[in-house]
Amino acid sequence: MAIARIFQRLQKPQRNSAPVEFKSNAFNTPGLGPTHEELESFEDASKERWRPSYGKPGRPHGALSSSAVRAPLLAAERRPASASASAFASELTCRADAASHPPATVRALQARARAAPKSRRLAKPAGQANPFPDPALINERVATAMNRVVAQAHPCLHLECGQAVDLLGAVRRPTHLWVGVQWDTIPDPDGDPVEVDVLAFGLDARQRCTKRKNCVSWSNKRSEMDALIHADDGKDGDEETVCMHLYRAKMAGVASLAIVVNIRDAHGRGQQFADNITSISVTIYTKFGSRHKDIVKVVTRAPFEPGIVAMEVARLVRTDQTWRVQRNPVAYSCQARHIVAQYLISSSRRALEKGELFHLVPEPQKTMCLGLAWVPLSNPDNPAAGLCPLDAIVVMLDSRGRQVGPFVTPKNPRGPGVFHHASSRSWDPEDDTVDCETIEMTFDRVPLSVYQILVVVIIDNQWQAKGYTYNKITGSSFRLYVRDKDPSKPGVELCRHDLPLDLSLETAVEFMRLTRDKDGNFGMLIGTGDGAVCDSHALAEHFRKGTWLMRMGCQHLKWGDRLNVTRGFPELSTATVGVGWDTDHPVDLDLLVVLLGANGKMAMAQDLVWAENMTNKTGTVKMTLVSSDGEGLGDDEACQLQLYSLRPSVEQIVFIVAINQSDNEEDVMFGALQGGFIRMYDNDKGFDVLRADLDIRQYEYETALEFGRLIRPVGEREWTFMSKPEPYGGGAAEIAALFSNAVLKPGSSIKLDYEKGPLLFGLGWDDPMVPSDFEYDLDVLVIGLGPDERLVSKEYFIWHKQPSCPDGSIQHLGEVQDGSSYDQETVLLDLSSISSKVSQILFIVRIFDAKARGQHLGAISSMWLRLIAGGCVANSPRSEDITEIFRCTLEGMRSNKMHAIEVGRVCKNKERRARGSPIVWEFRATGHASKNVVWEEKYS
Repeated sequence: MAIARIFQRLQKPQRNSAPVEFKSNAFNTPGLGPTHEELESFEDASKERWRPSYGKPGRPHGALSSSAVRAPLLAAERRPASASASAFASELTCRADAASHPPATVRALQARARAAPKSRRLAKPAGQANPFPDPALINERVATAMNRVVAQAHPCLHLECGQAVDLLGAVRRPTHLWVGVQWDTIPDPDGDPVEVDVLAFGLDARQRCTKRKNCVSWSNKRSEMDALIHADDGKDGDEETVCMHLYRAKMAGVASLAIVVNIRDAHGRGQQFADNITSISVTIYTKFGSRHKDIVKVVTRAPFEPGIVAMEVARLVRTDQTWRVQRNPVAYSCQARHIVAQYLISSSRRALEKGELFHLVPEPQKTMCLGLAWVPLSNPDNPAAGLCPLDAIVVMLDSRGRQVGPFVTPKNPRGPGVFHHASSRSWDPEDDTVDCETIEMTFDRVPLSVYQILVVVIIDNQWQAKGYTYNKITGSSFRLYVRDKDPSKPGVELCRHDLPLDLSLETAVEFMRLTRDKDGNFGMLIGTGDGAVCDSHALAEHFRKGTWLMRMGCQHLKWGDRLNVTRGFPELSTATVGVGWDTDHPVDLDLLVVLLGANGKMAMAQDLVWAENMTNKTGTVKMTLVSSDGEGLGDDEACQLQLYSLRPSVEQIVFIVAINQSDNEEDVMFGALQGGFIRMYDNDKGFDVLRADLDIRQYEYETALEFGRLIRPVGEREWTFMSKPEPYGGGAAEIAALFSNAVLKPGSSIKLDYEKGPLLFGLGWDDPMVPSDFEYDLDVLVIGLGPDERLVSKEYFIWHKQPSCPDGSIQHLGEVQDGSSYDQETVLLDLSSISSKVSQILFIVRIFDAKARGQHLGAISSMWLRLIAGGCVANSPRSEDITEIFRCTLEGMRSNKMHAIEVGRVCKNKERRARGSPIVWEFRATGHASKNVVWEEKYS
């Protein structure tokens, strides 16, 4: 009778309409339901009677329920395979006609149905598969039909830019709002995947995200009280979905929901909205089970401004008893962690704890200001002495902790990119925006050689002699704020930090330090609050030597701390470095040990030691522990270092932990980890050197993270460990490319840009791997050849004994035989003034007196000839003006048992050029090794 009631309801609006019949051939195939045409017949018949209830207990009279639609579909599928479509359709028609007949006729029809052959019954035929339908398939098709009817009866609104729409007026008391995001991408021409993430920020009434947990994404799926959930069960077609529980959002203080779409690792892959995104669609809807109703759709289409890598596409705002959606797109050109930092601080200040890291968002058009405040106390034993004076000093340091440039003080108020307001004011307890001293910083004017900016407050030397220390100072704090270059506009405070009250015997205290991130911006600030007992002269000596606040013993290091390993542990020669992490499920991470030279690059591919390259070329760095899941206690991966047997050119050892995406079932970021650590110890003698625990939660959107690094200056043996977590994008391949030089392999060539000035070639090498009675002394020979590949004249055979040609276009700038500097020999080449007789310039590297000394190139661990631009001073690769263009190495060259090698040639390009255009010169890498060759005779 359920079928009869269904058809009675379908025929009620139009009493003269014919009953609905199923006549599809699909009934001859077991397991298939009605076709789309049959579903449309249900939709057409029920459209005017349909009113969605979305899970309400009551339903208006005449409304078509899901069970009512499901009943004829079940009847359609519960038929034997042998029954024909026409016979089964006739039976359904007969049952439907019974609704309009008197009871006696109905009983007669039922009796005729019971007397039908057994093949017409719904029982399972013997020896055949179960003909009963899959309920999930029926539910899916019913939901599809319902959703199509709802979409036609209640069309979705399309929101234009600048508009706002009430969301709850179109639905009846919903408990949840669902936000589905879709996008269309353009493939990257380099083959990199275009990966898009959705970040949902739960903001309070002041439009700020008070806690990082309220930033919901795929790595942090739930906010406080589960008010926001990154859901996996949204409607079909959603790339990512966010579900907001309205009552819980109100209880958690969520007044707004900002939806931000971000391209993952956009800067590392060179991607942006303008090149890789065509449209972004945000749909807000209600949902009950498989049924949904679209309320508002927000579509943002190209074109986009260049440089944009993220955008806030929609914002939901709670007003009184309803929610409204606004469309005011906000574009971002910074990375995800900077976006998170901006929503965390928003328009309200943020209080920092001691040692807490704060990420700054680069704002080139604004000036960064640092306000310092303190309250000096009078001496109760001598009140007439007055208040203790303090001075704020700005110090700029390089990556090794050594001073760069002069101090910026009240007496010397100007420095590169820094201005110190010399006037000192008294602190006002009623107004925390009044500073004792103010420092303005313009970061784009700070030299590239500056790695950190420190602010130290010191007590005057004369007052230190009277016994004054920091126990006579209270209320020390700093605040960081930005303001427009227009001084009439008020500034916006970003953060502030109150120094700890346990400072007592210190006379010089570091308030804070700014550090460059891997993008070169001063994007990391930390409130240190540590000090020492020293006067101004001792302070200057500390910064000159790089020993300010350097730890000398085994301690738990925090962010920014440095430990002198050599001085603190002189007996340590072979150290083991272990890393570990905590996770709820197995995650495969790799420890990458990167050996860097003075230019911040690897000299060879073997200088990246990890699970797929277990040791470097000389065997001084090797992996001792490799894990594929990170489970268990203790170290997950470890490596062993022979600290004082490494090549002299190795000045930094960087320890990076990267997620191995190829071995994980799904994409994983550091948000899946709870914590991590790095430690150093002597495995043979059994003592610990250091340990640093890292808060990985703030790097939840990264796939690689630097845990720390060892540093030693050129020509020195002292190793210093620096705890400085730094995020990187990508995995081992991307990190290898980041730290690799542009190596020119034999057979390849590169055009030379010589019009900007002379070219500087540098030759360098490392100590040999085998002992020798004599030191290895390599010479670079530069030979000028004519079109016939013969020496132009003896004056064009350049080496350290004949350092220049007649016109001065080729100059040998000297040699350093002990290998203590990065480039042992350098050659200056001025192609704009070279003689027209010269068509080729050969660069040959040979071992001096190799045959007599029994030496050969195969014993040298690494050798390079590199082209550097921007400076002509030999042996100064750290100068900020010098940039390496390319280098040629011994890798790929057959140099074993050979005494000399032709590295490459500078040649005139033989292609035809326009009259008056400059000559095109290019460098061609050759790599031809030789033995016992007298080069003067070969080309004469």
